[in-house]
Amino acid sequence: MEREDSTYSNLYDKHLDYRSVLLDTGPRFYIRTRHMMRFFPSNPKHIIDIGCGDGFFLERLTKKGLIVDGIDASAQAVKLCKERLGGASGHIECCLIEEYKPKYLYDLLLCGEVLEHIEDDEHFLEEISRLAAINAVLILTVPLDMSLWSKADENAGHFRRYTKSEIFSKLQKAGFIIEEYVIWGFPITRFLMPYIRKQQTKMMKVPGAKHPERRRKMISRFKIIFKPLKYIFVIDNLFNFTEKGVDIVIRARKRC
Repeated sequence: MEREDSTYSNLYDKHLDYRSVLLDTGPRFYIRTRHMMRFFPSNPKHIIDIGCGDGFFLERLTKKGLIVDGIDASAQAVKLCKERLGGASGHIECCLIEEYKPKYLYDLLLCGEVLEHIEDDEHFLEEISRLAAINAVLILTVPLDMSLWSKADENAGHFRRYTKSEIFSKLQKAGFIIEEYVIWGFPITRFLMPYIRKQQTKMMKVPGAKHPERRRKMISRFKIIFKPLKYIFVIDNLFNFTEKGVDIVIRARKRC
């Protein structure tokens, strides 16, 4: 079932416009995806990216020779994703997770920075569990710590930032066993986060349709400052043991 237009699609299209300013090629995306891929099981057969967006992560996975399906509620995101991949990946569909009827169950499910956008996150996790084969691996990431809540979270369409115990409890309730996790993003990412969010919010105030050149220049400056610094942000990994970071990556397994 292809979803061309709906209240949900419009909502996530708006989020996509904001996320496009978050520059997924920047340091946070780089570090988060490295942690996610470190948790991959060997030789997964059926993989799905739930909330695949415009295909940044899918593109990275296809370059590694993996065939990955993807679903997203945003028609605009799915269109961009298909254009980006050019048929190189698996089945990409615009739909709500409740509407998705796969031909097979998945042994690896990816859900990166999606759950915080879902009002009924417990139901969403139950739907993820529905798509998972027994002993399947789920790799999930969510932002942490409500003390970091800002206007940027509102602009991004977040309902919450999590605590470790909260997300663990909800995963376990949905039928998953926590196997590994890492809390990352301290001290550099956490220290710079208010500045980064401030700049992102400033860019969002420039309408892309009315002032495309002005917005392009602002984003370009932002890239010049932060994209080359992604390797410096890796220093944060030395301090993951503190668990004071801004994000958590979890590897969980579907219970038998």
